[in-house]
Amino acid sequence: MAQFMCSQIIVLTWTATLLGLSYSDVYTSSVKIINMVLMEENILNSLHTEVINLRNDTALSVFSKFYHHRIPIVKELQNDVHLQAYLKHPNGIYLSIKQFANEYQNLRSALGSQPSPAVQLHLSSIADERDLVGARLSFIRLQKVYSLNASDMIIGNYLGWSGPELDEIDALKIGEAAFTEGHLDLTIQWMYEALAMTKKSEPPIGVGNFEEPVSATGKILALLGRSYLRQGLHEKASEMYTQATYLDPRDDNVIALKHELVNKPHITEAPITDENLQRLCLLQNKLPNNKFDPRLNCVYRQVILPYYRFKQELISVSPYVALFYDVISDLESQSIINFSQAKLKRGMIEFHGKIVKKEYRTSDLSFVTDEEMPMIERLSKRVGDITNLRTVEYKPGESLSAEPFQVVNYGMGGHFSMHYDPLNEITLSRPDMYVQAYQGGNRVATFLIYLSDVEEGGSTVFTKADIAVRPVKNMALFWYSYTPSGEFDTDTVHAGCPVVVGHKWVTNKWMWLYGNTFTRRCGLTQDATQLDIDQHMMKGWA
Repeated sequence: MAQFMCSQIIVLTWTATLLGLSYSDVYTSSVKIINMVLMEENILNSLHTEVINLRNDTALSVFSKFYHHRIPIVKELQNDVHLQAYLKHPNGIYLSIKQFANEYQNLRSALGSQPSPAVQLHLSSIADERDLVGARLSFIRLQKVYSLNASDMIIGNYLGWSGPELDEIDALKIGEAAFTEGHLDLTIQWMYEALAMTKKSEPPIGVGNFEEPVSATGKILALLGRSYLRQGLHEKASEMYTQATYLDPRDDNVIALKHELVNKPHITEAPITDENLQRLCLLQNKLPNNKFDPRLNCVYRQVILPYYRFKQELISVSPYVALFYDVISDLESQSIINFSQAKLKRGMIEFHGKIVKKEYRTSDLSFVTDEEMPMIERLSKRVGDITNLRTVEYKPGESLSAEPFQVVNYGMGGHFSMHYDPLNEITLSRPDMYVQAYQGGNRVATFLIYLSDVEEGGSTVFTKADIAVRPVKNMALFWYSYTPSGEFDTDTVHAGCPVVVGHKWVTNKWMWLYGNTFTRRCGLTQDATQLDIDQHMMKGWA
């Protein structure tokens, strides 16, 4: 088997979730955002009990005032018939996160930096400043991948989908996030939008009026100047500084620009976004260029019994990629979602040998074993019947055939950057991965089931194979990461495009190499494809 080296591609390991790591990010999961809004009354009532237990009169007084302030707002939200659509739109999600983060900020301060574990647990369901930062980065991601204009995003227009508008402060904060990430062109877009809105909403304020609120215009002009300076446009930066220092010479960005005009910063290269990824994500659905290959067809794949069959569409021979329709019912999809909600945790990634939280993947996930749900056990068997692979989870003394089902829920602009599913050598050499590596070899195939439709975005794209698959509820996407000869197939590099509008739920099962040694055998020639051995696999090699 070919050695698989992967130092640059991000690889996820399911053991990270099983280690008990807990992160309270709200923006990375649509169901957490929805629950934050719809379940706020329950959260407040639970908090009330725990605050009483703190025996802190000051904290109880602050909470009582806050409680009576929020309850009418909660009741109004619960009766809002447009709330469901509001929480599918990126602007609606962001404004909800902002409102909750700002409203609960004073309460968090009153309860102290180290509240009781019970209070901390309930507050973890409410968005905070970290979620605001993550949500702003999600705007930048959506803008980059889908080539959106800041002006359209501000008025709520995302590829034709309408939603609530953002204000000048939102535009300023998103522009600041873009600047921090080095996206200078995007920073300039957002700053000019913020500038136009600010000029409409406030009178000009100069240095003689420091007793009055200082205009945000000075900060905006300074950030424009700092962006231009990093693009090598010194004269434009100087012009911005002249205007900004008149309006607000004490602003941090104005002061920073003053120093940078003397000590010029290095020219900043814009972060590169893969053009193929952008193209495929925008297309949302695309077959490979050899779509007229007669081998690419739609058939009924028979499983054991003549009437037990599934609609299969083969969309690529190399790499082998196929779609299976209606592999799961609406009831089963919803049951998996319902069961997984309470277990969701922020998806972690393997990065330079460490398990970390990164913006390369913004979603929440959980694992569901066959033992936890009889329905999951039946689904595992169904996947085995469809793929002719062993899908039994690991048992001591046996080779690893498959992992438990992973269930994933994406949040605002949720995505997963380009990656391979097989684990790299660094991951497999970790002590906690010894059993998997020794008993399983590596992930040989992926069976990905879409548990929901997505209104816009969220496609799965194979950038080298030039394939884009749009989520269709109850449909499965299946591919092999290794060829029949045991070579790692580099054309299976793939990504989950950012969700624009809607909620995305998926579940997948990874099948492993060693446990499928005799079910997925080698081809008779070095260049044999999966199609060459498929007919033998379906007959059990009889």
